[in-house]
Amino acid sequence: MIRFIWKNWWRKKGNFIFLIVGVLLIAAGLFYLVGLSHATQTTIVDELQKRWQASYDIVVRPAGTRSITEKDNLLDPNFLSGLSGGISIEQYEQIKEIDGVDVAAPIAIIGYLLFSIDLQDLELEGNGIYRLVTEEINHIGIKEKKNVTTTYFSRGND
Repeated sequence: MIRFIWKNWWRKKGNFIFLIVGVLLIAAGLFYLVGLSHATQTTIVDELQKRWQASYDIVVRPAGTRSITEKDNLLDPNFLSGLSGGISIEQYEQIKEIDGVDVAAPIAIIGYLLFSIDLQDLELEGNGIYRLVTEEINHIGIKEKKNVTTTYFSRGND
């Protein structure tokens, strides 16, 4: 089989040479484009890193709310997670007193209060699986925002 291919190439030397030259030109072009793309991406990333600065130097978060990347001391620039919870006014004053802190601008809620409903005195008819539907209505100016949460729980050994 290889002998057949070799004889075919030997008879059509011009086609074979054009094929090899074409393959080399395409390979060189692709190699050049990939290198150019990588160089451009590296230049853009370097330029952004020079000009990008986080809007804060110290991040204070409520206890137990650190993300996976924060445990490795990594945090995206200008990252706000929208976590519920906050810091007390005393903690805010302590942050302002740290040496080198010029501005203490809170990104968390200062003062936080969570309202919860105690269902210990809930009267149930018997053992079984129950559904609890919680409806929360927030008045946010012109309109109301309604949030409905459904929770299932069981009572008894059945």
